[in-house]
Amino acid sequence: MHFLRPEFFRTLFQVPFLTTACWNTLRPGGIPSIFTLMSDICLENFLHQTAALSQAGVPLEKGLRSIATQFSGKWRYAALDMADSLGRGDTFHVAAGRHSECFDSTTLALIAAGEKSGQISALLDHASALAEKRRKLVERLLRQLAYPLFIYHAAVLIPSIRYMLLDGLPTAVGVILAGLAPLYLIILGLWFVFRTRNSDMAAAARIDGILIGLPGVRPVIQSYATQNFCRCLRAFLLAGTTFREAIPASANAIGSPAAVLDLEIAEAKLNQGETLAPALSHCRFLNENSRSLISTGELSGTLPDMLEKAAVLAEDDFSGKSALLVHFLTGATFLIALAMVLFQAFSIYMPIINQMNSLLK
Repeated sequence: MHFLRPEFFRTLFQVPFLTTACWNTLRPGGIPSIFTLMSDICLENFLHQTAALSQAGVPLEKGLRSIATQFSGKWRYAALDMADSLGRGDTFHVAAGRHSECFDSTTLALIAAGEKSGQISALLDHASALAEKRRKLVERLLRQLAYPLFIYHAAVLIPSIRYMLLDGLPTAVGVILAGLAPLYLIILGLWFVFRTRNSDMAAAARIDGILIGLPGVRPVIQSYATQNFCRCLRAFLLAGTTFREAIPASANAIGSPAAVLDLEIAEAKLNQGETLAPALSHCRFLNENSRSLISTGELSGTLPDMLEKAAVLAEDDFSGKSALLVHFLTGATFLIALAMVLFQAFSIYMPIINQMNSLLK
């Protein structure tokens, strides 16, 4: 009975997402939905191959033409167009900047810092690692949520067979809609929130401000934001970028307009002469451990090492807290499914019990 194990449903649940990821490589422009997160696979591979060829001493123009043969759709077009731009004398950052559908602002900032410092290969590897971490985060969350979602659907669909056999198809359809409608309304609401967040920066800042204020969600967001911010800031500093340039670019790695606003205030404080740790004291998206480690790094002159340590601790903390949050949601799903099953059992056996009581009387 391997098909009843949780691993089977987690693997099965990945099929549409992996199919969408392949489709994104074939279709220029991609698919405008949450599935575009899986395009990080293409970004990761593109950056990793570019870095490897650069480290091997292959000129970027020649390397991009070679990489273009391994991709399709928008990525193939981007690689060939970037190679042409380099042939005309443009920098790699300028060539990549013409393809915002492929490269986010953090990746472009890392490329610019790498060109400026002569460490383009190292910064490309770092950008590839960031894309890999985002992809693995999505995959892990999907695997963790797949099994409870299946159980919830089974708890609705299996009892509806009884209604279809005894009361007809319309009654069964009504039961299914009544059971699944709340779940899909929640999913639709989340989709609308994220769609609004991606299209309206002011709304995104308000939404992120609300989320960071939720007690159970705040530690998860802080851990995720801290690891991305600290790793990006470390990469920029090692490339010789100043705080004034590194802070805004690292803020974009968090992916939150509210965090960008907080870090703009930190940038202003840095310009006024404050050190990094006090300037970040008001930032809601960074946890206390990271601030302490940043302060220690500034005092001891080992800021890059302390940033990496803060990122590692935040990553471990994120794994634990996100798993705890998913377990809570899983437990709540099982309780809801159990309540639905008990209700169905009660509706089946209660008429029998009433008949038995009437016969005894």
